[in-house]
Amino acid sequence: MLTILQYVVFRIDVKKVCTLLTRSLQNLLDPVPEDRKGMFDVLHLRLLILGLPTGSWKTACNNLFQLLRPGGWIQWEEADFT
Repeated sequence: MLTILQYVVFRIDVKKVCTLLTRSLQNLLDPVPEDRKGMFDVLHLRLLILGLPTGSWKTACNNLFQLLRPGGWIQWEEADFT
């Protein structure tokens, strides 16, 4: 449904956009590879609170900031468990 909505509202050629995307795997707690540093304008994260071990938040955040270009943004969403 989201793909159809994007196509209708923004007139995006979804098939063309998908050919421009690449996927990779990176552990958030491992050092950031040099070719990835400063690569992204925006990072969207969600539900990391359940996946990151206690005491690893500082490492995770430092690595996330290394991925951003200067002036980049992090959009971080977590569930409310209260």
